[in-house]
Amino acid sequence: MIRKAVIPIAGYGIRCLPFSKEIPKTMINVITTPVIQYIVDELIESGIKEILFVVGSSGFIVENYFSKNVELENFLLEKGENERLTKIKDIYNNANYYFIKTKTISGSGSSILSAKNWIGNEAFLVLCGDEFFVGKNPVVKQLIDVFENTGKSVIAMKAIENHERDKFGILEGKLTGKILEITRTVEKPKINETDSNFAGMGRYLLTPDIFEYLEKLEYKKDKELQLTDAMQMKLKDKDDIIGYLYDGKRYDCGNKYDYMIANIETALKDKEISVKIKNYLKSLYEKDFNIDEY
Repeated sequence: MIRKAVIPIAGYGIRCLPFSKEIPKTMINVITTPVIQYIVDELIESGIKEILFVVGSSGFIVENYFSKNVELENFLLEKGENERLTKIKDIYNNANYYFIKTKTISGSGSSILSAKNWIGNEAFLVLCGDEFFVGKNPVVKQLIDVFENTGKSVIAMKAIENHERDKFGILEGKLTGKILEITRTVEKPKINETDSNFAGMGRYLLTPDIFEYLEKLEYKKDKELQLTDAMQMKLKDKDDIIGYLYDGKRYDCGNKYDYMIANIETALKDKEISVKIKNYLKSLYEKDFNIDEY
């Protein structure tokens, strides 16, 4: 049974500057909801209620978000804003949240390794903090189902274009149906380093022996420990990591273009504003997207 999830959010979020100068990039809003809330909702919908955040110096902002705000709740109560009050309470009531401050910001592997004592000897989930998924069946739940059927570590993956390879951790292996028996992982390879187009997509279900390999890693030139490298080391010893072609749509909010797409598409599904947004986009189209200057 999978009970725990780790969300590393200690990085500087360079692609999100200047917003991320003082605020964790995972707190960036899609409409009025921070990305981290979408991620946590995916976990809760999948039955996971023990959630650890590995944070940096601005992690207290995330901790405050997932804590009770007595003044706000009293204000909403006095105003009769019962629906909003319930949503605010759900933020901290629906799961148990834990926080570890990393000693150094040195890659995904370092952040995950800092969760070793909290995880103990059980399989666990890792979710990247700047992307979220939508769909009928949560991606996390899909990974859990695959793990329960195979007993192997599972990486959410999708097929990408050749020119995108240097942006992702690439997975090589034999595909059968929706499952890839991974033989090799390559972190952001150059175009001639691999012919695989299967990329890991920020959702992992890992067995606890991954910590053994994380502890064996040596810091690279960029002074970072990468989870991909630990998995590659493990693959040399054991044939027990697979990729899974998930169903759903991914939004990467760590870059400007995909972040704007996430906002536009979420707005178009928002009952409160969808009609106005559609009308606005139509008006822009009719003007060939020329913005009036004042």
